[in-house]
Amino acid sequence: MARSATEPLLKAETRVLEVEFALAWLALSDSERSHFLEDPWEFKTFLYSVETAGNPDSQRNALLYLTHPESFEYIVSKNNKNSIAETWAHLAPGEEDVDRALLTIRTALDDEAGEQIRFWREPYRSAWLTPATPPDSTAAS
Repeated sequence: MARSATEPLLKAETRVLEVEFALAWLALSDSERSHFLEDPWEFKTFLYSVETAGNPDSQRNALLYLTHPESFEYIVSKNNKNSIAETWAHLAPGEEDVDRALLTIRTALDDEAGEQIRFWREPYRSAWLTPATPPDSTAAS
């Protein structure tokens, strides 16, 4: 299987975020680190304040979940998060932050189901993850 020409660049972007985040984290005082570990939304603000090359959203989303799994989804794709939030936007009206919206949505769906739901399992998956639009069936054969 051939490797993508951009694969080494994507790996490099990931490493840059990891290094920049580690340096910024280590520069914090113990009390600042404790604060960010206690407050998921402040941690997100801190994480997104770390300047880095490229657009490492997937790595940021992974770090959010790994650090605060009670507040953030185990979804690293920005597009998937947005799709889920758009599908159930009526459960989080007016919420502009996708992660806060997802938390509100998850809480409402958990309450409705009477258990913790999984966005990657049915019936939720088919509600937000739509297949690619099929070719136009009205086209002349």
